[in-house]
Amino acid sequence: MGFERYLEEKSKSEWSLYYINYKYLKNMIMEMSQRFKRGTWTKKDAEHKFTTAIELEIVKVNDFFLLVQKEMEAKLAALKLYLNKNKSINNAVTEESLIQHMDKLAEKLTDLHEFTHVNFTGFKKIIKKHDRYTDMVASPWFLERCKEQTFYCSSNELGNMLVKLSACYTQARQLMGKAEEAKEVIEGGRQNFQRTTTKYWVKQEDIMRVKTLIAKHLPVNIFTSKSARFRTEQTDSAYISSCYYDNPDTMELYEGRLRKTQGAIALRFREYAGGKEIFVERKTHIESWVTGAASIKERFDLDPSDVFDFIRGTYKTEDFIKRLKERKKSEEDIKDAVKLFEEAQYVILQHNLLPTMTTAYYRTAFQIPGNANVRISI
Repeated sequence: MGFERYLEEKSKSEWSLYYINYKYLKNMIMEMSQRFKRGTWTKKDAEHKFTTAIELEIVKVNDFFLLVQKEMEAKLAALKLYLNKNKSINNAVTEESLIQHMDKLAEKLTDLHEFTHVNFTGFKKIIKKHDRYTDMVASPWFLERCKEQTFYCSSNELGNMLVKLSACYTQARQLMGKAEEAKEVIEGGRQNFQRTTTKYWVKQEDIMRVKTLIAKHLPVNIFTSKSARFRTEQTDSAYISSCYYDNPDTMELYEGRLRKTQGAIALRFREYAGGKEIFVERKTHIESWVTGAASIKERFDLDPSDVFDFIRGTYKTEDFIKRLKERKKSEEDIKDAVKLFEEAQYVILQHNLLPTMTTAYYRTAFQIPGNANVRISI
């Protein structure tokens, strides 16, 4: 499918005037190319005309994004104020009206996300076309110019609005007597997760639509540790970096996970943006048809300054116990955490495990706080 047709299909009719005028810019590039060949335009004059035109398009798209964002922020603030004024909602008509209002906000947030995605795709394509047909390079200038625009760096703004919308959905469910049972989140020590997973592919352009559909039923999970992972202005996505350990000569851990061998483990060190701890995580593959159990993820955290000594074996069990006692962990928690600590350290030392691969990505999680019965991650 050509981009012009794609743009036509994806454009929201009432916003049609504010999308990139892709056809106009494409025709300008074709005209520039022809006039260069005939010698009727100098490259300097042509480039001035093109940069002026694309600058106007960038400003048009960005100004409209800011306008819709401001409108959305105001509606979310008004909705939050309305919900705060009510102690319960028992009227079926009011419930239906409230749900419809929130769903319209969700739809508009999805539309705004698609607006930014479609327009930025259009700008990238038009600049690529410009560079190819004119023998001039505009990409570096264009990228720097776009970085100054809110719509280009809109993931934080859109994520913040999603968090606010999710909070409104959650509060509305509580007012309607459909509250989720949240539990206290325990930090530090050993943490275990048993889970069965199902995975799906989602197109990038559909990410916000999927997120808003999930937010109707599960809240965005915002980690509330004192070691904050988010900026003051909350957004839905956390930046996560993981370093996987393996034996570079045999890749035995990778092979075991790839073949889904019963009991195969993955060992990684994970850091969350803004966090002050490093999580040591062990994932163990369990074939449910063999044992009836689910795969397990276990983890404990270390201070970043202790990680190097831990993998060398010089950070001992007694040092770890001291850290846990300083954090006032129970004897049972200490016992469980120490067991995992010693097993992870033993595997690293005995199997000559070294940092082998690093992954980094943004992740949005949906989950009732402290209740991992249902968890959705994107």
